[in-house]
Amino acid sequence: WRDFYPMSVMKCQRENCLNSDQDYSYWMTTRVPKQQSCSAFYPDGDIGVAEARDKYISRCVVCVSDYKLVSYHSFTASPPTAPEMARIAQKGWEEVYSGYSYIMQVGPGRAFGNAVFDHESCRREFTPTMIAQTYKKDVRFISSNFKSMWLIDNSAQVDKNIKVDSAADRANFIQNYLGKCVVLRRSVERRMYYYSDTPDNYDE
Repeated sequence: WRDFYPMSVMKCQRENCLNSDQDYSYWMTTRVPKQQSCSAFYPDGDIGVAEARDKYISRCVVCVSDYKLVSYHSFTASPPTAPEMARIAQKGWEEVYSGYSYIMQVGPGRAFGNAVFDHESCRREFTPTMIAQTYKKDVRFISSNFKSMWLIDNSAQVDKNIKVDSAADRANFIQNYLGKCVVLRRSVERRMYYYSDTPDNYDE
């Protein structure tokens, strides 16, 4: 979207357009500054459109690529190893960026997510609150109904809640628990490979 506005939908028939029964919209948020706590950064209640746009709604650009983009997840708290990346490079893929393994955003009766191999599942930044919910002309930024879902280290022993509010807590979670990933694209030098080849087919 080129602009941010909560009331973004109308339902149109042949003769007229009416206000939609769907008064909600959902937007990706900005990340929490690294040295700030979540509770201090995010507002406690509803905020206005101008404040949300200026500070809390994530920006984006539309990109066109000649090459297929996929994500590769380590399923551990460490990035893919050097041998793994070497085998991936042999198959004609190169790294675009590294990030964190994101699965979906869930809420009451709905969920938003991506396939694990899609590049959208590898996010450059980790933030506990991924979605701002709008209702009519209000931005209901914090909703206990919405939770973001992230892959964690498959060997991690998690038997209690892990705090992520403070900067130190988030750093601990990112370093010791949060799954790591890389986004890959076809290497210009290895274009002889077909797009259907995936980086997991090491032994072909």
